[in-house]
Amino acid sequence: MIQFSLPEEEHWFSERHPGFLELLPTLNDTLDNVLKHTVTADRQGVTVFMLGRRCANDFSEILLLASNGYGFAALQILRSMFEKLVDARYLHDNPTERRMADVALHQSLLFLILVLQLEVEHYGWEDSALEVQQLLDLFGSYMQSLAERKD
Repeated sequence: MIQFSLPEEEHWFSERHPGFLELLPTLNDTLDNVLKHTVTADRQGVTVFMLGRRCANDFSEILLLASNGYGFAALQILRSMFEKLVDARYLHDNPTERRMADVALHQSLLFLILVLQLEVEHYGWEDSALEVQQLLDLFGSYMQSLAERKD
């Protein structure tokens, strides 16, 4: 049965974290005060700000999931939240950095190819193995050409 709220889990959560719940009004006020500011219109300033906003949204989702007993789902979002924090900190500490979009593009393509490779391996789709390997090799050549261009 699908449920949107688990009252028993919410009750246990409230009992386990009474002091935590008392922090929420102050947290909400602080979020409102910090995130109401205007940010610089450059790409980096907007990116750092939006990563912060996404972290705030992630926290709300984690709270909803954790308070309803969905700890593993909450941990998945926590990982993503941590990565946003690391990215925002990196951009803050490296104001001339412009490679974040390139890194995201290259990593996402590699991950997609690796997922295809896993699918072929898992299901034994040998008819697709060579094609995936050629794509992986092509990607490797592309990345090598980028590295040589920087040197």
